[in-house]
Amino acid sequence: MMSRNMPGGARIIKNIVDGVKFGLMFAGAFSVIAIVLFVLSGGAALDRSPTTLARVIGAYAVGGVASGAVFGLLRPLARWAVGAAVLGIIVAVPTYAGMRFAVNGFTPWTAQDTSDVLVLSSLVGGLAGVMLRHRLIKRGLWAPK
Repeated sequence: MMSRNMPGGARIIKNIVDGVKFGLMFAGAFSVIAIVLFVLSGGAALDRSPTTLARVIGAYAVGGVASGAVFGLLRPLARWAVGAAVLGIIVAVPTYAGMRFAVNGFTPWTAQDTSDVLVLSSLVGGLAGVMLRHRLIKRGLWAPK
């Protein structure tokens, strides 16, 4: 639990470390889902896709670390519902960018890629940020200060 008496720099570092842990938990959960779907489908889940299971799991891991670090750094925004929505959008950008690389590899980035990442981040990230904030507060797991 974060102490309010902690110096500013130490609090920021703790937030970033906690955010990376949180991001890796999400990456782990999504990786387990991907593995289960892959196994249950006998590998057919990725047959028509230009990606591999390893690239998907790698994207989840990199996206989890990057998104978690951004979340930790900007976590004070989540004090307010609008801030949580903005934070959700910002946090979703590295995740969706990572998935773009998992699917397309390191091909040149296009304007369509930028549009896809920003639209998905705005739609999913904003809603997820507000919902996660609400659930954490409701369950007594977090109190905005």
